[in-house]
Amino acid sequence: MKDLQKPQPLFCDQIPAYMHEYIKEVINVEADGNCGYRAVAASLEKNKNEWPNNRKELLKELIEKEQFYWMLFIANDDYDMIIKEISWENGPCIFEYWMKMPQIGDVIANTYQRPLYFF
Repeated sequence: MKDLQKPQPLFCDQIPAYMHEYIKEVINVEADGNCGYRAVAASLEKNKNEWPNNRKELLKELIEKEQFYWMLFIANDDYDMIIKEISWENGPCIFEYWMKMPQIGDVIANTYQRPLYFF
């Protein structure tokens, strides 16, 4: 009898093989400029359409710990840029308001107290 291979999730070939055993699920979200925030909502097992709440929670984290993040982002003067892009809440957005990695990664990990891996 032939061995059946488990089907590989979408984008699995782009994720290092050593990480595959840790992948619970791969979710493809709507590409409207808010996809990073939709992905965060989905990874937190929330509705993907709750992306505006993610932006608000991340903004709150940045403002409450301004001194910490200002120092973290000082080398590239990214703090004000991140505040601006997170503040978007009007539906589909242009590149200027997209989630930027790795800058926002620390904010996501700290806000939700979870490790974050991006590629």
